[in-house]
Amino acid sequence: MVRSVFACLGAALLVALLVVPAAARKRPSVEAFGNLPLVDDIQIAPDGRHIAVLRRNMGRRIVVISDVKLKGKARKKAFDFKDGSIEHISWANSDRLLITIEQQARAFIGQSEHDFTRIVSVSATGGKTKTLFKRPSRYGRANFVQVNTWVVSQLPDDPQHVLIPFGDSDRDFNLYKVDVESGRTKLFAGGRRSTHSWMVDRTGERLLRMDLHERSEKADVLVRLPGEDWKKIATTKLGADTEFEPLAFSVRPNILYVAANKDGYGALYEYDLQSNQLGKLVYAPPGASIDGIGMDKHTGKLLAVTYVADQPEIHHFDKQRAALQAKLDRSFPDTPVNRIISSTDDRKVRIIETSGPNQPSRYFYFDTEKNHAIEVAQAYPDLFEVPMGPLRKLTYRARDGLTIPAYLTMPPGAQGKNMPLVVLPHGGPAARDSMTFDYWAQFLASRGYAVLQPQFRGSTGFGKPFADAGEREWGGKMQDDVTDGVKYVIEQGVADPDRICILGGSYGGYAALMGAVKTPDLYKCAISFAGVSDLLLMLRDERKELSIHYWERHIGDAGKDREKLIATSPARQAEKIRIPILLIHGKDDLIVPYKHSESMADALKDAGKPFKLVPLEGEDHYLTFGKTRIAMLRETEKFLAQYLGAGPVR
Repeated sequence: MVRSVFACLGAALLVALLVVPAAARKRPSVEAFGNLPLVDDIQIAPDGRHIAVLRRNMGRRIVVISDVKLKGKARKKAFDFKDGSIEHISWANSDRLLITIEQQARAFIGQSEHDFTRIVSVSATGGKTKTLFKRPSRYGRANFVQVNTWVVSQLPDDPQHVLIPFGDSDRDFNLYKVDVESGRTKLFAGGRRSTHSWMVDRTGERLLRMDLHERSEKADVLVRLPGEDWKKIATTKLGADTEFEPLAFSVRPNILYVAANKDGYGALYEYDLQSNQLGKLVYAPPGASIDGIGMDKHTGKLLAVTYVADQPEIHHFDKQRAALQAKLDRSFPDTPVNRIISSTDDRKVRIIETSGPNQPSRYFYFDTEKNHAIEVAQAYPDLFEVPMGPLRKLTYRARDGLTIPAYLTMPPGAQGKNMPLVVLPHGGPAARDSMTFDYWAQFLASRGYAVLQPQFRGSTGFGKPFADAGEREWGGKMQDDVTDGVKYVIEQGVADPDRICILGGSYGGYAALMGAVKTPDLYKCAISFAGVSDLLLMLRDERKELSIHYWERHIGDAGKDREKLIATSPARQAEKIRIPILLIHGKDDLIVPYKHSESMADALKDAGKPFKLVPLEGEDHYLTFGKTRIAMLRETEKFLAQYLGAGPVR
């Protein structure tokens, strides 16, 4: 039974709860969509005495730890790190919470630029915080000494320690056993300079590491079993289309769970570490690739497989978990995604997150003994009970016959005919959209626009052949797929052909600019957020990175394909543009540097084309901060109103 009664929990536990009544509002504010989620995560301590909430405060993320008390005033403790953005929280044990912080300032490693991270251990009951690995590293920095720091294992049988990789001053990427209270470290396993990832079993006895091939897309997968030396079991290609991906060790001593190709999709297999052969198929999601697996941290038993079809799905192997999932789905019939995100060790308390295409995440404290759930938080409380735009899937044929999936969001209450349309191609491009809550698409729908999200070739999640079909098709068939989707919804009577704009971020920003270059008569305007504008410039920058071979395969060779790359670089084709352009870009973007929008602005100015460039000070590639996210939506709203205009929502 789901209850909306909160009084039985301590007030501090409800730090995130803000329920906005369904008042008579014509439409929600820009801030309602643009503010960072009020809550990003909730994790309950293993003994159930404390709960940690990753939540928003003044446009930034903070962590609040509260006592879980049924009576009286509960204590709470807040943690804020102003020199970086909090990205992740997890309990190392019942008293120590680990907080991963990412630094937004630029840091140089050789010739390339990276975001640096650190892990801080904090006490739930008071005392000093402890930065783990605050010592010299191969990157030579005092506080942020790592790139992509993560906890490899929390060692459930040894809650005082965790395993964390660290780039030592000798440049080897080793694995260390770290005391979460004192910060003391001890070498656990030695890696190499080329090592880039680690995996261990629940006991720490079986280890796996992956060593990169220098300036290549490939990596060697090496395993060390108890009493044996390291041995290579496979060489795999990195990236979204990998055909062999280690996932976890099985409880069986010589078995590794891996994702491997089956009919173009990633399926779960056993891999025999003695014979070095792929074993039995464990599970193949229907028409989808596995996204991850769930393991019991105490027993090492395989619990579940997660994957994304049109929406996130989960397949349970454990009967009790499957029965609990069925109970959750019955209790929350209006949300298709209902998942356990945290549990006590005795499983008496679970934290449940529910969400759907028209329902931002809500969080519930579920007492399994009393069999009731109490709502404790909402991600977007200002959107509570505000009607969202209906979302549906459609498919259409590209001009060469390939079937293209897409998602269409309509304004709330709209009849769905002759609508002003915003085309929203996703970033990546090795990524995909799904039928989940999308604040950007829903914001546009709230302003009266239909929103088309085409899953052009090169998108992941629709099979390897579909992803491979996008290789070297930037500005080519990938762009044609977007164009063909627009023409399809025009033919269906959904879109008004005289009121269409294209908008996107990252690769989607590139697609928006290329739409203005390649099909200038199809759109009335284009908006690029953090978009690539010059493919030759991008490849030149990527030559500093190990990923250069990946991008050469997906985009082209700067020497051999120079003329093609010039023809498909919007900044080099600005004279072909005949519509207004809005450029928005974070000044601290390390993924697509700000100079891409600067170059595009210069080219448009030289060509005498209408444009506006909006720099976002202190922002990265991901709209990490609420202030700049709101600024982006405001600029988008004004630009669309000026050049497109939304029709009345009927």
